[in-house]
Amino acid sequence: ILIALGCSVMHSVLRVVNFAHAGVCMAGMFAGLGLLQLCPGGGLALALPGAMAVAAILGMGIERWVYRPLRTAPAPNLLAASIGVALLIGYGGRLILGSAPRIFPMTGPDLRFQPAAGLEISSAQLTVVGVALLLMVMLKAVVFHTRMGLAMRAVAQNRNAAQLAGVNPGLVIATIFALGSALAGAAGVLHASLHPAIDPLGAMIPGLKGIVAAIIGGLGSLRGAIGGGLLLGLLEAAIAASPAAPYGDGAVFALLMLVLLFRTTGLFARRDT
Repeated sequence: ILIALGCSVMHSVLRVVNFAHAGVCMAGMFAGLGLLQLCPGGGLALALPGAMAVAAILGMGIERWVYRPLRTAPAPNLLAASIGVALLIGYGGRLILGSAPRIFPMTGPDLRFQPAAGLEISSAQLTVVGVALLLMVMLKAVVFHTRMGLAMRAVAQNRNAAQLAGVNPGLVIATIFALGSALAGAAGVLHASLHPAIDPLGAMIPGLKGIVAAIIGGLGSLRGAIGGGLLLGLLEAAIAASPAAPYGDGAVFALLMLVLLFRTTGLFARRDT
């Protein structure tokens, strides 16, 4: 959901899908790993803000050096650039870090609860849900209850009119990229805390699924991103508990194709950013 939210926020100004978001997620994941290796025992209190900061800086760099020169270019050029950046980050990470999986350290005590027969919940899962909810609330507060959020919505609706009203579009777009990328970095760390075996290319899969969730829910809509993320999560959970578990990823992209064919604006489309 966090990746889908960041992707939707960026789409509001780019008007194309930012596939580089998957690479930013991977970079945040390994930034968190590096911080925990330097300071063992730091937990999420260290890994999460550190990964978000690294991802935000990377996102602003991508906006400054890749998207800003192409801001007036046709949409296919931006789309090709975003795919190129994603591949560059993924294969660059593989070149630097190697292809062997790394183990993400535990970020807290491994406690398990059994609220009902056949249902087991770990403390790590509860932590991920709690942190994700907190970040979603903070994002909503920034977008709808701050002056920068007002400027972000103005630029998303009409960049030229916002500039005439005194808004600096360049600063706002850079802020949007920093915010969206920070969410991707946080999502990377939270994902790694539940699935600790990570490698550079495999670490991009959660980012790609987050982008798929944003498209399914409706690009440009925060509600759509949340709805798409929940729907995708329920679909994957249902398939994982069935004999079709090996085909879970295929089902995700099959759903994407159906949405693109029959509901091109997304299942929960409503532009609100």
